[in-house]
Amino acid sequence: MDKVTVVETNWPTLQAANKVSLALELMDKFDVDYLPVLVEGKLVGELRLSAMVRSTLMDIREVAVKHIMSKPKLTVAGLEHWQDWAKLVTEVVPVVTEDAIYLGITTPDLINNGFRKMLQRHLERFQAVLDCTHNGIMAIDLQGKLTLFNIAASRVLGIKIKEAIGKPVDSLFPKTGLLEVVKTGQAQYSKQISHGNKVFISNRTPIVSEGKVIGAVAVFQDISDLARVSQQLELVKELNEELDAIIQYSHDGICITDQRGVILRLNPAFERVTGLKNSKYLGEGLEAMLAEKVMDNSATLKVLQNGEPATVMQRFNTGKQTISTAYPILDDNGAITRVVTNLRDVTELNLLRQQLEESKQLTNKYLTELSQLKKESEAVAAGIIGHSMAMERLLEVALRVAQVDATVLLLGESGVGKENIAKFIHLHSSRRESGALIKLNCGAIPRDLLESELFGYERGAFTGARKEGKLGFFELANNGTLFLDEVADLPLELQVKLLRVLQEQEIVRLGGEKPIKIDVRIIAATNRNLEEMSAVGEFRQDLYYRLNVFPIQIPPLRDRKQDIELLVKKFINKFNSEYGRNVNNMDNKALSMLKQYDWPGNVRELENIIGR
Repeated sequence: MDKVTVVETNWPTLQAANKVSLALELMDKFDVDYLPVLVEGKLVGELRLSAMVRSTLMDIREVAVKHIMSKPKLTVAGLEHWQDWAKLVTEVVPVVTEDAIYLGITTPDLINNGFRKMLQRHLERFQAVLDCTHNGIMAIDLQGKLTLFNIAASRVLGIKIKEAIGKPVDSLFPKTGLLEVVKTGQAQYSKQISHGNKVFISNRTPIVSEGKVIGAVAVFQDISDLARVSQQLELVKELNEELDAIIQYSHDGICITDQRGVILRLNPAFERVTGLKNSKYLGEGLEAMLAEKVMDNSATLKVLQNGEPATVMQRFNTGKQTISTAYPILDDNGAITRVVTNLRDVTELNLLRQQLEESKQLTNKYLTELSQLKKESEAVAAGIIGHSMAMERLLEVALRVAQVDATVLLLGESGVGKENIAKFIHLHSSRRESGALIKLNCGAIPRDLLESELFGYERGAFTGARKEGKLGFFELANNGTLFLDEVADLPLELQVKLLRVLQEQEIVRLGGEKPIKIDVRIIAATNRNLEEMSAVGEFRQDLYYRLNVFPIQIPPLRDRKQDIELLVKKFINKFNSEYGRNVNNMDNKALSMLKQYDWPGNVRELENIIGR
């Protein structure tokens, strides 16, 4: 910063040999009444207009100045101490060096301006110091109005300086405590205050002048970040305590080593899992333990060698065997700083595995038995009796087919129980809950009534029809299953309509025009060879392919004679209940004769014979 100057160096001067006329010209030209007189740059005298008698000036115009000049009344020197001149200088005064070399002149106005400039520069420097301070600073007067508010205060509090200066401090910041300091004159240190979502630490002191309190100043620092860091440190502390508890109470053994493989920490479970004493090996190196054959392998050392997680089987000299998994902990540069190893006793694991396997086997056994019991109970509910291999295979196929919502064709001789198999499939299908099993014997209904029975009719569809109309079997079986027994007896003209139902999943009632959407599963049955019938034109080939999605062949009774005894018991119990009889069993001779018979009528024939 430039120095403050109070010396006028461009003031007009005279040489001692100059004439008085020149002095008058200079005074008139520069409008001054004082001229310093020099000889070779040194001050030798001064000429003041007030000391000249104007009435005689005309007579001495040609006289040299040295003859009328006077010695300087006062000179000042030492520019660095110009502040001391203030009490001396009351008019124009020359300024010289210690060797009387002329420098210029000074005046009371120049000195006063110097003081103002110096004060202004001090104020600017003071303000610069305040504005460069990281902490916020504010000051108030005795009335509580803000007189000082630096840039840091403006930044952290979010208020412009010009909007703060002159305002009552409590109207902007009600918790500063400055008014209390002004009132008590007592300083307050390290006081925590909050403003908005920020937290500050504040020191407040009174401003004292001539022994009196004239205001107060507060210096405050935003510690919001410190508060957050403190919270984070507290969280880290809690996490460390939680981690310590996890390590301490872990069921598995835990070993923590440094980057050299030296054991830093072992949890209590390590002793149980390995059989080693923690106190003996804490601080030991794993390489030394490996050399002493305390163990035969080390996952930790593999991690230190390869820099990647490792899992190994370990056997200790205590006879314990473990599965050990080690993980590296890296610093910011990717270097290993710690290795954490988890050890689990394989003996306990094998025991648990064996118990789990036995439990699974037992569960599977129970599930198989329950499934078998359920299948048998539902087979009985469907009227199916038998434990022969042929029946087991039949029920297995029927059970699988039941899970697929597709058309089924049941094939077999008359009397083998096709209706019972249809019922079994329905009971094991998803349609069991949504709809019923509706049965229709296509050969038992006259051809002229079959269409109305299948498709239903609207009122007035034909003579003798019900006034309110009638639902057909397809609508009755909606969301369920329709069992078409003796499907080979279906007339060709109805076969076309059945094919359309299978393709479009919709029907049209007799006498109606509007199609009705249906959701029906078809199970068809016949004791005839539909393939041969379609070949000779007695059965539509396209319908045959539609029905023959899942064909199931039901074995005749002669191929499963092992079931005859069970069937006999069933029918005896049935007829005892119906006729009030008390037949307990059949003798072996009669039973042997039944088993030797070929049963062309199958189960139905056996039931008729027992009923006699």
